[in-house]
Amino acid sequence: MRSRKITIATCCIVIGILTLAVPISVRFMQLVAYARQRAAGAELVESLRGRHPAAVSAKTWDNATGWAITAYYNVCFSEEHVTFDELVRFTHDAKIKLAGDVDLKTVDWVWARLAETGRHGQRYVTRFEPQYRALVYGALSEDPPRQNDVGTRQ
Repeated sequence: MRSRKITIATCCIVIGILTLAVPISVRFMQLVAYARQRAAGAELVESLRGRHPAAVSAKTWDNATGWAITAYYNVCFSEEHVTFDELVRFTHDAKIKLAGDVDLKTVDWVWARLAETGRHGQRYVTRFEPQYRALVYGALSEDPPRQNDVGTRQ
């Protein structure tokens, strides 16, 4: 039977591989955890779409929830946009807030909470929330003509 000697070069190669593999594995696990947490938050925000309150028109609710869902994905895009810890806090807060009945104030809460996630969230909300509000709350005050009223409005 031949005995194998472990050379210094072999040890250095093994240590080098481990030195690279461990940080890569840790980073991979962090990315997976972020993706899972982001998906959990997205599921909560997306659940609003199917919880249409009777007091709000279908078109208005679709507009409001569509804007909120888009805002969530754009704000919580990556760890560079929203930290993992803040994403966990957002998901926790949303789980509590969305447990009860929902209405347009709930969607407004999503916007306000996204602004609290950090600088990126603040900038995004400052830039796009006015458009959301103009579309959603402007749509509430519209009284579109019914089919048989076309041409009779003054």
